[in-house]
Amino acid sequence: PGEIAPLAALARPDVAIITNIGVGHIEFFENRDGIAVEKSELIRAVHRDGCVIIPAEDDYAGFLAERASGRRLVRCGFGAADVRAEAITLDAQGATFRVEAFGDSGPARIPVTGEHMVRNALLAIAAGLELGLSLEECLGGLENARLTGGRLEQKLIRGVRFLDDTYNANPDSVEAALHTLAAMPADGRRIAVLGRMGELGAYAQTGYERVGRVAAQTAQALVAVGPETAPLIETARSAGLTEIFQAADTREAAGLLREVAHSGDIVLVKGSRSARMEQVIGDF
Repeated sequence: PGEIAPLAALARPDVAIITNIGVGHIEFFENRDGIAVEKSELIRAVHRDGCVIIPAEDDYAGFLAERASGRRLVRCGFGAADVRAEAITLDAQGATFRVEAFGDSGPARIPVTGEHMVRNALLAIAAGLELGLSLEECLGGLENARLTGGRLEQKLIRGVRFLDDTYNANPDSVEAALHTLAAMPADGRRIAVLGRMGELGAYAQTGYERVGRVAAQTAQALVAVGPETAPLIETARSAGLTEIFQAADTREAAGLLREVAHSGDIVLVKGSRSARMEQVIGDF
């Protein structure tokens, strides 16, 4: 708490984007309310002629809108929003959708799959429009975007397709990645390899249980890495997932994966940066 305000004051932003109010870094806050207050300090740093861009469907959207009072507010989402996506189609290589923005519209394509990535794209479009780009220019930029490594990066190794989402993790992003795994077309099974999630504090038990329930709904097999993932395993098993493996570290996880993954399978690999989950793929 207290870190965003001085950084925002240094930046003196003309445009601010709040991507979501999740549970990342919740170890340092009592609850999501505290996270919302902290993130809203970015909004307070925007001058009165500036623009604040928020996710329309976030359950803190009303709170953020109130904090943006007096500034131009742009809502992005899938329903009632200033910049919205319609007719979303996900495939192995990305997402296709139609964008409606302030009376203009056009077809969009991003080179990464997942509804949460479409939400991110809408926020980017809103910023581009605010800074003087046309919708056509925004959509062209998105189609040719190059993503940071480890963000749903696809890799094919001996017939097994990996979704390398190892850049970082918290319960919100793991759930989103698992739903993306479920939406991917697959000739074989969907396997989730999940490591520790850092900075959860007292929320850790609840966070791992949330992920365990979603894993049971979206994957046919689970490899959980590290002792911290015990609640994830227990919840996934209680929710009906039967093929579950526990690995002490990434090397053991890679060995297990070599035994259970076959050509045609899709494997999601995800964990916090400190878990170094990319080593699972490297050792596979």
